[in-house]
Amino acid sequence: TRRSSDLQVIPVGGHRAESVDVRVIAATHRDSRAEIAAGRFRADLYYRLNVLSITLPPLRARGADIGLLARRFLKAAERETGRLPVLTPQAEQALQEYRWPGNVRELENLMFRISAMCQSSSIALSDLPKEICGTLPGTAPATTRDDARKRELIAVVRGAKTMAEAAAK
Repeated sequence: TRRSSDLQVIPVGGHRAESVDVRVIAATHRDSRAEIAAGRFRADLYYRLNVLSITLPPLRARGADIGLLARRFLKAAERETGRLPVLTPQAEQALQEYRWPGNVRELENLMFRISAMCQSSSIALSDLPKEICGTLPGTAPATTRDDARKRELIAVVRGAKTMAEAAAK
């Protein structure tokens, strides 16, 4: 049961307790127990907040979900942009291989930007930012021949049962 004192706060600068009825929802990308052990997070606050704990993997670990989310975000962007471009298989593969340091929010913002800026009905590799296509700033873009060779090597590795088999092929 909740104590009546848990349902009251004294506002900053106030003198009287006021009744409140709230549920705090918090999120972190850190291990809360490790943060407590390191002295960077208060244990009492952790136990107040930890009513229901849900662990979500980062976007980069969600494989095929990336394409599903990208299409959903493109559909949502269509309401504002009036455009619904479709991801080419190569563009979707590039999205799946990217590390997504900004997680789901980065993907959502990218899909909105592409929906607003894409001039054709499909999203090709050339429509994606260089960091997603694998071209690092300051380096020359890969040639079409390099791209074909890279896809061929990826197919060999994925089709092999072991890395030794892939290396032999």
